[in-house]
Amino acid sequence: MTRVLPLLLAAGAAFAHASVTAQEARLINIGDTVRHDLREAADIYRLPGLKGMSIRLKLDVVGPSSVTLYTPEGSEMLSATGGKGAVLDAALPADAVYYLGVSAGRKGPYTLKITGGYPDAFVEGTVAIDRAASELAASEELQALNSEQLRAAEAQRQKFDAERRAYQEQQRAYENQQQAYLTAKAKHEAEVRAAEDARRKWEADVAACKAGDHSRCAPKSK
Repeated sequence: MTRVLPLLLAAGAAFAHASVTAQEARLINIGDTVRHDLREAADIYRLPGLKGMSIRLKLDVVGPSSVTLYTPEGSEMLSATGGKGAVLDAALPADAVYYLGVSAGRKGPYTLKITGGYPDAFVEGTVAIDRAASELAASEELQALNSEQLRAAEAQRQKFDAERRAYQEQQRAYENQQQAYLTAKAKHEAEVRAAEDARRKWEADVAACKAGDHSRCAPKSK
């Protein structure tokens, strides 16, 4: 069965349920601003995130609306609603691909902006290395620095770069696995539907045969 993310759609004082498949979700990243027309009950986006990352989702739209953050499995984590858009702040609990849901009381244009930052430890390490490199380059005593210290600083930078690349590769592998899973599920559902169609046809033929339509009777065994 294709994974379904349930959304609660605000429409005035009433609410209606909407759903979309993860296969339809568009990719969005930290720093992106999306301008889109809401034509369905809801729009779904997928967001790669790191453990401890802080994010802010800001939705600008005319009328009642909501923005919701879902787990990789499709369970609701947090939701924010408003009369003219909504703002949602969250801290991501794990390295994963999350889902964002946008819904409004009526169809039309909206703007979704996502801001945030990497976990403190990741940012502090990267900033510290960049600051050290800048100070070394500007220092008049650069030539006097111990060569071992320079090698250690470069080794640390390479380590952080390797960790960043490893994370990006992990995210790509995860998305490929998700796509393969959804493809296999879709194939299985098609096979189930085909079997169900064949069963209904057989039942209809049996009923027609009993009613006197012998053209739909099964051939007798010789």
